[in-house]
Amino acid sequence: MRDQPIPNAPRGIGLRQRKGAGGWRVWWEPTSAERARGAQPVDLDPNRPTWSVREAKRLKGEAKSDTTRRTASTGRTLAALVNDYIRSPRALKRAPATLRGYKADAAVLLQDWGHDRAVARIDRPAVYAWWRKRHASAPTYAGKLVRTLSVLLSHAELLGWREPNSNPCFRLGASGPAQRKRHASWSEFDALLGSAQVLGLPSMRLAIAMAVLTGQRPADLRAACVGDFREVSVTVETGGTRQVWIWNLRRQKRGNVGSVP
Repeated sequence: MRDQPIPNAPRGIGLRQRKGAGGWRVWWEPTSAERARGAQPVDLDPNRPTWSVREAKRLKGEAKSDTTRRTASTGRTLAALVNDYIRSPRALKRAPATLRGYKADAAVLLQDWGHDRAVARIDRPAVYAWWRKRHASAPTYAGKLVRTLSVLLSHAELLGWREPNSNPCFRLGASGPAQRKRHASWSEFDALLGSAQVLGLPSMRLAIAMAVLTGQRPADLRAACVGDFREVSVTVETGGTRQVWIWNLRRQKRGNVGSVP
């Protein structure tokens, strides 16, 4: 096809091109025999045809070599790395919500890269091409996945599964979406509270007010109980005292204790 990103792609190197709803996809596809030895499909970059051809040739050469067999047989796969990390002391020190987030990201990484992908074969060009594809549809999530992959590959260095200082996620130049600068007015805030009241959602009305006036995370708001609040007397600048409510909480993300007026 004339409109293919690589119209004269060499045959026999496993390079594939397909047009879908989101545009062209270019990838390297191993043969069934190469898959049996541990090779997995690798996304390439439709915007860099020369690099994609060169990368497909490199992957084909590795798939044919004994090195691929040895790498696949060591068991140092991405799936094995994920399993080791989530059981490591460093991971277990993280807040439960944070660890759940890592597990969810890891499931997506395994889907994208393959469970049997050799950790040592994840290089910077492949990570960059993968990030660009993810970034095109979900910039914020693409950055989050890169950070999770970086954590895993740094862990691989500690295990000796990668060379020191070889993390391909470092200095990737992965940019996120432009920062949003939307600020609600007090009238809009009042409208939200009023709408929740009209809809018969007093808990939502309270959650909105607490989120705005305390700045705490949604997970902490959802976990708040009546017993976490107490009324105390505080001295005001004018001299007398004033009754205020204090929210005592243990933040779910970091596990630290706080008191919020």
